Amino acid sequence: DYYRLPKIPQISYPPTEKPYPYEVEVDMSKCNFCGRCQDVCFYDLIQVDRKTRTVKINKDECWNCALCIGVCTQNAMKLVDRETRQVVWEKRGLVRTF
Repeated sequence: DYYRLPKIPQISYPPTEKPYPYEVEVDMSKCNFCGRCQDVCFYDLIQVDRKTRTVKINKDECWNCALCIGVCTQNAMKLVDRETRQVVWEKRGLVRTF
């Protein structure tokens, strides 16, 4: 697997309810369920099921590194602000900082 990266041991977050202000959203109408996002996730937080055509992301543990967005060939993923739901990054230009 070209995109398969080694997994990183579980790391504790600082004591906050939401570790980061952003989260990954998937546009299921664009997703082809290739699994690249799952393969590239360092923390193994993405589960792609081709059979049921679902993508599950553990958004509470996600570090917002956006590697999954970067490898998505269908542009089906984007990073959004948890509070405002505004798009922070869609694989174009720079990511808005916290």
